Amino acid sequence: MAKYLAIALIVALCLNMVLTNPIPEPEDQEEGIIRQKRVTCDLLSIEAKGIAINHSACAAHCLVLRKKGGSCSNGVCVCRN
Repeated sequence: MAKYLAIALIVALCLNMVLTNPIPEPEDQEEGIIRQKRVTCDLLSIEAKGIAINHSACAAHCLVLRKKGGSCSNGVCVCRN
């Protein structure tokens, strides 16, 4: 049980670091750069023993953006208003 708690704590800290740090804006942006909004649903779509964190990561991301929550839809995080 302690292992699961330690893993959950590490995942929560990593999510906190990723979601709260602002992305630096480059000075010269070219038109060819496209920002993909699939990190929380694609990269964090881990499932272990029937427990998936992809929807939880998306909901946490939306809460950081001051939305009411969210879920993954076709690999894209969709926030509720």
